[in-house]
Amino acid sequence: MSFSAGQIVLADWRDALPKEPNTRRPAVVVEDKQLFDDAYPNLILVPLADDPGRAIGELAVRIEPTPENGCA
Repeated sequence: MSFSAGQIVLADWRDALPKEPNTRRPAVVVEDKQLFDDAYPNLILVPLADDPGRAIGELAVRIEPTPENGCA
């Protein structure tokens, strides 16, 4: 499966580091295979949440809902 930066995906976070709740949640792809050589495959996802209590305040960025981003 191929992913690209900026893509929104549904991720299973059970085995993630750091640990996340035992759920599937949306995430945005922030790094894809184009950034590194094929010998070093990486995929970095940032989880998305609509509950501020699930975010680390100092590391979180609020995305205001707009028709363009589809956030509610």
